[in-house]
Amino acid sequence: MVLLYEKSPNEVWDATIKERNRRLYKVAGLSAMRMKGRNVDYATVKLLHNEEARPSKDIKAKNGAYKQGEELRPAIIMLHTQLNALVQGYDFEINELGEIRRLR
Repeated sequence: MVLLYEKSPNEVWDATIKERNRRLYKVAGLSAMRMKGRNVDYATVKLLHNEEARPSKDIKAKNGAYKQGEELRPAIIMLHTQLNALVQGYDFEINELGEIRRLR
């Protein structure tokens, strides 16, 4: 699980509980791609919102980096260079009640 932010990790900790939950996504996939004509490799990350329960065939992932205040996206695909996130088990933990606690 990851908590997304746009510019600073402090956005997550300064947010309301409701807003923090909107930023909580599960990493659903990782892949690599090479840009044609360039010697540059990119990783793509597919994220699924933590409250999304529909079958994956019914969800259309939208591309692009997370923007604070944007409309909730049920699934996101972004390049590794666009990913700004806190990581569960390293930056935060989630208890049995779903409460998010800062570790760092």
